[in-house]
Amino acid sequence: MAFCRLVLAFLVISIASTYGKIQVPVYLWGDTGISRNSNPLSSISELEFDTILQQKLEKVPFTVVFFDETLSVEDFSLKDSDGETVFPYLHANINDATYLPAVEDPSTVLNRLADSKKVNRVKLNDGGLSAEINPEGVELLFITLEDVQEGESRIELLRRHNNFMEEVMSKLREQEDKVVAIYTAQNPSWTVSESHRRIRRDAENADLHNVTLDGLKL
Repeated sequence: MAFCRLVLAFLVISIASTYGKIQVPVYLWGDTGISRNSNPLSSISELEFDTILQQKLEKVPFTVVFFDETLSVEDFSLKDSDGETVFPYLHANINDATYLPAVEDPSTVLNRLADSKKVNRVKLNDGGLSAEINPEGVELLFITLEDVQEGESRIELLRRHNNFMEEVMSKLREQEDKVVAIYTAQNPSWTVSESHRRIRRDAENADLHNVTLDGLKL
């Protein structure tokens, strides 16, 4: 009995730990070779993502990482009022891209990767870039996207980021033989709040107490 309790406690802790981890999509494109088919029903652990990066970036001298503040799988299916995707540039490169819909804390892995490379970090804010993008002598460039404008919709924001990434990649390809780009975020943009979970649980419990089977109320 004591052993069963120990096993149960271990399972509960493991499940809680898994659900507590941040998962965001990662879109990787450029001169990476063969693309990787993603499985929408599985998540990529930090260790697995680290292995993927090592394989993809092994022979690539320059990598640019676009860090959005938030990003979720749902963002990639957003469309504007004309029915067009908010990411036309990324969609145009989908055949040569690796799309991972659920990666556990990719920012940690990417920052760890930076420890062994020559790194430059810049920010895009509402006033423009914090510094000029110069790939010379740099192996890994981080661009943090912090340029949310007042009154701007999410569709408008993501479309601007799409255009910005296309512009940056176009300029980098003029200066580098091989370039790999990564688009991800610090946090998911679509989450379910704890208050919503409590409301849903209360509603489910209320419904359960009012269920009738052949005239018998539970």
